[in-house]
Amino acid sequence: MKKLFLILFLSIGFVGISSAGEVDDNILKLKESNSCQNCNLRGADLREVSLYGVDLRGANLREANFIEAYLYKANFSGANLSRAELKGANLIGANFIEADLGEVDLSEANLLRANLSRANLNGANLSRTALYKAILSGANLSGAYLGSAYLVGADLSETDLNKANFIWANLSGATLNEANLSQAYLAGVTLKSEDFSKVSFSGKVNLVEASFSGADLSGAYVREAYSGEENFGKAYHSLGLDKLKKTTRLFVVIAVVTLVVYAFYIFIQKILIRNTLSFLTKPSPLNALLYLVFIVGVIFLIFNIGFPFIYFILYG
Repeated sequence: MKKLFLILFLSIGFVGISSAGEVDDNILKLKESNSCQNCNLRGADLREVSLYGVDLRGANLREANFIEAYLYKANFSGANLSRAELKGANLIGANFIEADLGEVDLSEANLLRANLSRANLNGANLSRTALYKAILSGANLSGAYLGSAYLVGADLSETDLNKANFIWANLSGATLNEANLSQAYLAGVTLKSEDFSKVSFSGKVNLVEASFSGADLSGAYVREAYSGEENFGKAYHSLGLDKLKKTTRLFVVIAVVTLVVYAFYIFIQKILIRNTLSFLTKPSPLNALLYLVFIVGVIFLIFNIGFPFIYFILYG
């Protein structure tokens, strides 16, 4: 039995040494030929390496170190980069189509015009990452952190952004049609996209201090969106007003306001006038206090509930 354990231990050690030797050989091959398709580079230390247009399609780069590496127009399509370190790397125009980037660190990296379509970025760190006009269509960014990321003009159509954190990110001009932003954290985000068709903002989306200036949300699915002290998203969606055009919403607002004014008129005619006459004929401190409280309450409702509600219905 002891011999069996010894043989097993030696075989495991031999496999580990062989694997390390394989990685070292592949690093040399990579630097010499600028290509290493489908090769094993797991845990390779390639920090600050300069590999312009390198071909690493289908390679195993799990836990590899590419910190501040120069990888302009590199091809990582189909590669496994899960838990790799790419902080501050230059990845302009890089190809990550269908690559596995789960829990990768891409913070402060430059991914200008990079193609990450259908890539897996689940739980990835993309804080302060430059993704100007990057293609992320169909990608999985669920649970990813994109704090202060620059996503101006990026293509995020059909992207899964469930529980993604976009705090203070800039998504001006980004394409988000059919994207899933359920339970996403969008506090302080700049969203000026022209296309929000079929975008899902459901499941307690945080929109505190988010800017939608110039954005058209008429086609968005808004439910339970939290934008500050009030929660309007659920009511907005339940009324079906998210699917109506601005002109139609205006008529709805006019009709609602008319009904409310009429109800107040009837109320005043039947109750307020009678109480007022009673107050004038038999004044007392209690009647005066009740009358003052009622007037203040009406003013409060108009300015703090009525006007914000009308503004929300008209402009989303």
